[in-house]
Amino acid sequence: MAKRVSRGLHQRLARRPSRKILHLEGLRSKVSIYRDWRGVPHIEAQSLHDVYMAQGYVTAQDRLWQMDMSFRMVSGRLAEVLGAGLEQSDRLFRTLSMHKAAERSIAAYSANTLQHLESYCAGVNAYVADAKKNGRLPIEFALLGYEPQEWTPFEVLCIGRLLSYSLSQNMGNELFHHEVGKRVGEELRREIRPAYPEDGPLTIPRGKWQAGVPVGARSEQEVKGALESDALAEELLDLLTTAGDVTKGSNGWVVAGERTVSGKPLLANDPHIDLQTPSTWYQTHLIVEGELEKLNVIGVSLPGVPGILIGHNEQIAWGVTNSRADVQDLFVERRHPSDPAQFQYEQHWEHAEVRREIIRVKGKADVVFAVYTTRHGPVVSDVIVAEEGQAEEVLALQWSALLPSADLEAFFAINCATDWNTFREALREYRSPVLTFLFAGSDGTIACRVGGSIPIRQDGEGEHPVPGWTNQYEWTGFIPFEELPELVNPESGFIVAANQQIVEEQYPYLLTRSWDAPYRAWRIEEMLSEEQPFSLQEMSRMQGDILNLQARRLLPHLLPVLKRAEWTEVEQRSVRLLEDWNFYDDQDAAAPLVYHFFWWQISKRMFEPKMGTSLFRKMVDRINVTDETLLKAASGLENGWVLAAGGFEALVQESFKIAVDQLVQKFGELTSKWRWGAFHRFDPQHPIGRQVSLLGKLIDPRRHFPIGGSNTTVCLMTFQRESGTVLQAAPWRMVVDLQDMSALDLNAPGQSGDPLSRWYDDQSGLFVENSPASQQFNKEQYRAGAHLLVLHPD
Repeated sequence: MAKRVSRGLHQRLARRPSRKILHLEGLRSKVSIYRDWRGVPHIEAQSLHDVYMAQGYVTAQDRLWQMDMSFRMVSGRLAEVLGAGLEQSDRLFRTLSMHKAAERSIAAYSANTLQHLESYCAGVNAYVADAKKNGRLPIEFALLGYEPQEWTPFEVLCIGRLLSYSLSQNMGNELFHHEVGKRVGEELRREIRPAYPEDGPLTIPRGKWQAGVPVGARSEQEVKGALESDALAEELLDLLTTAGDVTKGSNGWVVAGERTVSGKPLLANDPHIDLQTPSTWYQTHLIVEGELEKLNVIGVSLPGVPGILIGHNEQIAWGVTNSRADVQDLFVERRHPSDPAQFQYEQHWEHAEVRREIIRVKGKADVVFAVYTTRHGPVVSDVIVAEEGQAEEVLALQWSALLPSADLEAFFAINCATDWNTFREALREYRSPVLTFLFAGSDGTIACRVGGSIPIRQDGEGEHPVPGWTNQYEWTGFIPFEELPELVNPESGFIVAANQQIVEEQYPYLLTRSWDAPYRAWRIEEMLSEEQPFSLQEMSRMQGDILNLQARRLLPHLLPVLKRAEWTEVEQRSVRLLEDWNFYDDQDAAAPLVYHFFWWQISKRMFEPKMGTSLFRKMVDRINVTDETLLKAASGLENGWVLAAGGFEALVQESFKIAVDQLVQKFGELTSKWRWGAFHRFDPQHPIGRQVSLLGKLIDPRRHFPIGGSNTTVCLMTFQRESGTVLQAAPWRMVVDLQDMSALDLNAPGQSGDPLSRWYDDQSGLFVENSPASQQFNKEQYRAGAHLLVLHPD
C-alpha cells in the first residue's frame, strides 16, 4: 500500500504537462524532448547530430555542476574553485595524468565519433550560454563564486576516465600488502593473501573457457627489499584508499527464454557505486528517425558523456559489472643521485619525461611542481614528498588506463548493435575500465564477455611493488581479444556476474587474485536455480533480495562457541536473536544489528592489534580473508592471526561481548527495541552539504531512510561501520524483457541536480522500497502527460 501511495503521489506531482519552445544555434531540424513523470528526457530527432546536441543540452540542464566537478576532479582543478583543502587531491590527479591520457586519446577517435562529441559539447555550451544570459546557472556556481568553462571533447574524455579510477584498485592493494609485510613479517602477511573459497561460484563454469596461448610460469618468489621506505608507501596508501571493505562492483545476470514467462531472455543489472546526490548516472532516451540515420536506445550515461553506457535498444539489452582485473602495477624506480630526471634501467640511466604543473588555488598562491614519467608511468610517490625530485627511491605507476584509447567508439557501436555478433565486434575498440559485459538479444541469445586491456606480465602477480630497474616484471602485451573470457548460451540457461571469480585457475592468463566475496553470486545462482519461469517482476524482486548468505555460512560454526560461554541476560537475549534469525537483513529486525556488529569485532580483534588501526581500516579482501580464516579455525586450523587473538573460542566469545556492549551503549538494553534500520540508513548527501552542514540543510535530500540489506546481500548496501550510513549501493537498477523491451528501472535519488526540482530526490523512496518504475520506451507511454521542450534551429 505504501508503495502505491508513494508512487501515485510522485506521478500526480510530476504529471502537470507543460510546453516550451527554444531556438538553438547549430541544430539542423526540430527536436522534441518529452520529460516523463520522473524527469527522464526522451529526445526525438531527425539526425545523430541533433540527438547528441540535445542530449548535451538537457544533461547540462540537470547536471551541469556535477559535470564540471567530475571534469575538475580528473584534471586536478578542484582547488581553484573549492580552495586549499583540495590541493592534495589535485596534485594526485595531475600526477596520475588521466587528463593527459584523455588528451592523447582524441587522435584515436574516428572523425565520425569526434563529430558526435562535438555535437554533444555544442548542446552543453548552448545551455551554458542560455543559463548565463538568463541568470539560471545551478546554485552551486553562485555559492562557490565561479562560472563554468566551455565544454569540448577533452572534457568529455576526461570524465570518461572517471570509472577507470573508481574501479581500479590494485595500486592500493600492493601498498597494503607491502606495509603489512613490513609491519608483521612475511609469514603472517601470507596468511591474509586474497582467499577466494575453493567451492566459490564462477562466472564461466569450470571447463567452459576456451584455452588461449599459455604464458610462462608465474614467479612465486617474494620481492624483498624492493621498496625500503615504509613512510613512502604508508602515506601514499593513506591518500589513495578509504575503508577496505567498500565493494567496487555490481550485480548482473541474464536468463534464457526457455526459463522465462515471456519465452524471451531477461536481463538484470544494478551497478554498485558511491551513493551521492545527484546520482552518478543520468538516464536518457535517444530516438533518431531520419531518412538515413536511425537510433532508439534508452539507459544511463555518465553526466558529461554522450550516448548510453548501460541500457537497451529495440533488439538487444546489455549491462556491465566490474571484472576486478589487475591493470595496475607499482614499480620501484632508482633515481639518479644528482639528476632527478634520470632513472636506472638495466645497466644505464634513462631520462624521464618531465612535465611542469601549476595548480591554481582559490585564495592562495599557485602551487608549482614537476611530474616525472618513467618508462613505466608517472612517479606517484612524489605526490606525498615535500620536495619532488629528492627521493632516491620512488614509485611509478603502470596502468592500462593511462594509454590512449577510443572507448566511446565501442559504446556508440553498442547503442546501434542488433545481435551478439555486432555487439561482440563493438567490444574490440574497448579498453578501460575492464568490465564484464552481459548481453541479451531478441533472437534468444544470452552471453557475457570480459572487455578491456588486461596486461600480460613477464613475471609476478601484481601483489607487491616490484623493481623497475630490471626487465623481469615488464608487461609484454595484453590478453588477445579472442582469448578474453566469454560465455554464450550456457546449458544452465543463465549467466551470473557479481564480481565473483570469473574463470578457474587453469585459465592461462592472470586476471587478478583479488575477487569479491562470493555471497551475492551464490545467492543469485540459488534463486535462478529454482524450477520456475521467471518474470520481469521476479527479476526485480531478486535485485532487492536481502538474504545474508555470509551469516548463513558462518553462524553454524560461531553459535556453538557462543552457547558454551556464560552470559549476562542481555547477552543471552542477543545469542537467541541470532539463533532464531532467518538470515534476512531486514531493516525492522534486531538480529542483523547483532550479527554485523559481531562480525566486525571478530575481524577487528583478529587483525587490528598487529596491523594497527590505519592499516586495518584499509585491509583489502577483508571479507574473504576473515571468513576463510574463521572457517579454517573452526575446523581446528588456527593460523597466526587467530592464535595471536587468543585462539578461535576466545576470539569469538570476546568479540561477541564487545559487540553487545556497543549495542547497549547505542540502543539500550531492551533488545526487543533494537532495529537494523535504526543504524543502517540511506542518506546520499550533496558534496557541498557534506562539507558545510548549514548548506546541507538546504541542498541535501529531504529524507533519510532506514534500509535493509548489507555489504554481502544481493541488494548490496556497503555501510560506514561507525555511523551506519550506506556508502555504496546500486542507484541505477534495470531489468529488461527482450520479448517486447518492456523494462523496470530506477535512478536514485533522482534525475535532477537542482535541489529545487521535483526530480531531485523523488526516486529515493522507490530505491528504499525496491520499487522500480515501468520504463517508458514507447511513444504512447512517454508522450502522455509529458513536459515538452521543442528545440528549433536558430
